[in-house]
Amino acid sequence: MRIHVRTAAIVLSSAVLGSALLAAPAAAAPDYVLNASGIQQTVLRAQLPTSLGAWRQNIYFANDNSAPTVCQSSTGEAVSLPTAGLGGLVGYEVNKSIDGAVYLYQYKDQAAAAAALAALQAINCPDDAKIGEDGPATAVPADQASDFTDAAKTSFVSSITYKMQGTPVTTETRTTQIGLAVVQTQVTASGKAASQKGIGRAGSLNKRWHRQAVAAYVAFGSGSSR
Repeated sequence: MRIHVRTAAIVLSSAVLGSALLAAPAAAAPDYVLNASGIQQTVLRAQLPTSLGAWRQNIYFANDNSAPTVCQSSTGEAVSLPTAGLGGLVGYEVNKSIDGAVYLYQYKDQAAAAAALAALQAINCPDDAKIGEDGPATAVPADQASDFTDAAKTSFVSSITYKMQGTPVTTETRTTQIGLAVVQTQVTASGKAASQKGIGRAGSLNKRWHRQAVAAYVAFGSGSSR
């Protein structure tokens, strides 16, 4: 599977962005503390929906001491939250044109999680961005859009669209800070799948997947799914 530079996502329509803050604020989440096995089990249970077809799941990858990337800057640098402690991810491939990944990051304590939330709420994702497979040195121009998806500003969606070696690529990344954790899902559509219709379908898939990933974290953290 291709895990693209962890950034943005599908270019959002003005209707989506305009209605993003109409969602009700999320309820306060308990500060679940998961060990490495708990992180792994949560991520593995947050499986990609099959609405765009059957998928192939890659092996689990421990992603400790890493920072959640929310979007891209105007120079091609990733715009990220503070570095977390434990983390994990699993990638998926539906076909050669659709892939995705789910990420879970856990901060060491309430203060660190609060700093991550403050960074998310102050995030700056420029419309005119750049993105590169290997960072700024290979960055190409990109169109980016982003907004919060709840009134409490704990959830955020970013989108980026660009051409890589002549192939159109659109990626959507959804980010939610909940308790001590940051949950992210990301879906990429490229080639023929990056048409306007394909982008819309991929965006709908990611929205559903993200809700399920957050629910998987709450279920496992509370012990109801262990």
